[in-house]
Order: sequence, then C-alpha cells, then structure tokens
Amino acid sequence: MFFNTLHSTLAESNPAYASWHKHPLHAITHWSAFFALSLIVAAGLLQQISITIAESGVISTSSAQALSALRANRTTYIDPNQQQILFIWKSGVSKATQTQVLKREGITLVQGTNPLGVNVGLITDSDTPEEAVQRLSDIESAYVSAAMVDYIGVKSR
Repeated sequence: MFFNTLHSTLAESNPAYASWHKHPLHAITHWSAFFALSLIVAAGLLQQISITIAESGVISTSSAQALSALRANRTTYIDPNQQQILFIWKSGVSKATQTQVLKREGITLVQGTNPLGVNVGLITDSDTPEEAVQRLSDIESAYVSAAMVDYIGVKSR
C-alpha cells in the first residue's frame, strides 16, 4: 500500500519518473539492479563471516583457503595430524607463562618457531587435536591468539 501510494505520487510529480516506468525494459532493469545489489550484499556478508571466523582463532582465513584448495584437488585428501597442533602466542606473553600454559594443557613445544610466529605443539596420545585446539581457544584465550589443527595433505592411492 505504501509503495503504491509513493509510486503514484512520484509518477504524478516527476515526469522523468513516470516516463521511465512506461519504458518496456524498466522491470528487467529493476530486477537486474536488485539481483546485482543482492550479490554484493551476500559477498560482503560472506567476507564478514570469514573475518569473524579468522578472528576467533580457531582457523585462519589463509588456512581455510589452503584447506579448500587442497580439498578441491582430487588427487589429495586432507587428514588432521593426530600428534600435533599449530598455535600463536599473543604478544607480550612471557616465557614463564608460555611454559605454564603448555604444562597445563599437556603440550610439548617443538623447537624452531617459524618467522610468522606459528608454534608446533605435540599433544598427548589421550588428546585429540580438536580438543587441544578448543581448550587453547577457550580456556587459554588470554595467552593464545590463534590455534588450529595441523592438517596433512596425503596423496590418494
């Protein structure tokens, strides 16, 4: 009702508006514009969801993209490494605190942190990588900025 009244008022007061709405392609143009705008909004929402997931520390955007690329390759399948996880300390966390967190969570740090600051941690046999990552993300979030399962790409037989 509101839009019909608005349309009638605009058509009566604006000759260009009335002329445009008499054009045979105006409906197709309106729907095309609506569809394009919907795609832009959907892409923005998906990007925001991706950013939110990356900021949650469970999986990074680049890791998700790498996993998607590997999964798309039909000759490779992805398996979680059952013995280790990847994680990044928040800046300013002391070595003593890092040692306490690792001890509390039953993680052994593999020496040789890469230049990006990603640490490799060996987990106990009684733990799964998903459980260890979840604990680091939830319980130890004051000290760990990101944690994820370390995936291994394995060639299909």
